[in-house]
Amino acid sequence: MKLSIPETNRESLGRLAAEAVALVESRDFETLVARFGYALAYDRNPTLAFKEDFERCLTEAGNSSNRRLASIEVKYFKPSDTRLHAVVECVVPVSPTAAVLVELIVSGDGDERHICLEDVSCLN
Repeated sequence: MKLSIPETNRESLGRLAAEAVALVESRDFETLVARFGYALAYDRNPTLAFKEDFERCLTEAGNSSNRRLASIEVKYFKPSDTRLHAVVECVVPVSPTAAVLVELIVSGDGDERHICLEDVSCLN
């Protein structure tokens, strides 16, 4: 998704992350991927790829005893040649004993910025 420079501030990125979290919580992966894309889809259908990766996380979480609270944290990268501007880390509880980490990446040059769903991983 393309962003304007003002949309890359902490508050705006937090709102976008909250939207992504709500879509994960409701398991609306089709809307999630349509809105944010999925960087790790590779040659797979992006929606099915995210669903598979999400379900793998649930399996890995198993009977974890680490209760995690929902959180959203925006972190900015130092300027460099990588074109990476920020990462938004979203902890999403998916059961009473398990949570996943959903990461959104903001990248681009100059006035052009994009946000993309980068990864989903299990938090044990």
